[in-house]
Amino acid sequence: MFDTFELGRFTGRPVRYFRFEMQGLVWRYCTAPQDQTVGGVTYLAAQIDRSEIRQTVERAKDKIKITMAYLRDPAAPNPPSTQSLGNVWHPYAPSDTVRVICLAGHIGDTDPPLVEWIGVVSQPEFTDVQLTLTCEPGTAIAQALQQGPKWQKGCWKTVYSTGPRGCGLIAGGIPVSTTVSTVSGSDVTVAEFTDPGRALVDGTASWTTPEVIVGEGPVPHSANITAVSGTTITLDDVTGLDTDVAITLYSVELQTRTTLTAVDGLQVTAAAFATSTLTLAGGWMQWTRSDGFVERRSISAHTGDTITLLYGAADLAVGLDVIAIPGCEQTWAACAERFPDPENHYGGAIYKPIKPPGEDSMSWG
Repeated sequence: MFDTFELGRFTGRPVRYFRFEMQGLVWRYCTAPQDQTVGGVTYLAAQIDRSEIRQTVERAKDKIKITMAYLRDPAAPNPPSTQSLGNVWHPYAPSDTVRVICLAGHIGDTDPPLVEWIGVVSQPEFTDVQLTLTCEPGTAIAQALQQGPKWQKGCWKTVYSTGPRGCGLIAGGIPVSTTVSTVSGSDVTVAEFTDPGRALVDGTASWTTPEVIVGEGPVPHSANITAVSGTTITLDDVTGLDTDVAITLYSVELQTRTTLTAVDGLQVTAAAFATSTLTLAGGWMQWTRSDGFVERRSISAHTGDTITLLYGAADLAVGLDVIAIPGCEQTWAACAERFPDPENHYGGAIYKPIKPPGEDSMSWG
């Protein structure tokens, strides 16, 4: 049907469809004069269009520009349908990549729209009434695959990644599954469990008991671990625990979950920041916005109960629930501070000479 419409004398002008994605959020727009429902989803009619698509041997020439209506005045009446998408970049740039899919179809066409171009937004540009997005075809991530490890003194691994190029560090509590043997007051004796390599005291435990009200399903429970002696775990709540109940123990987290008590520009304060076992500088702080989007900001400095963010955000305010995750200096000492067996995680070569014996070379690092 698409080719039939394109070959028609008066039907050869396709409707352009645009799909923007970021985390779990999706925006859909079209150039039709009214909203279009295609494949069970609705594309909003909008003042939006793009430049022509080119495919060349030079990646820099394959960019496209998508132009849409956007009002920078927050008090302006009757904002366009693309206003919510423009708010992703104004007044602060998002911390995640926005993906773009450009499609084409015709009103009345029974076939799904054809995908014409896929890429990511690389640069927004605003005027008072318009937003122009410069988009690139895909990312350079695929070009960096299968390169293998590097022989260097510093660690080359990606922190918190469990992939082949990651160190396997876990920011949250390390889970350990076991089964309850006996319960005596607040003391719970469990079957043998594997040492997580991180303290269990001040960690948490979770378990599930059968439903108590028909139709409501199993009941989840959690408690804080106050003491550990062998296979005996002391909890501050043992509701529903009994023999043979499956229980999961979680070690102390590296990340800090807290609520902001003060915000001064890029400096945010919470008492829990001061109790972090690792410096938060070089890591990041994240929180969940009201629309479900997870926002992140890099941490450039950490002193006591205050951290300094790389740049601001519209919803930074007292009372915001956040998670601050420490970075890693990627040295042997930093690895030993995070793992009981750093030799199995560190990616650098600590005994590599700083210079080649008997000569100087700029390429020896």
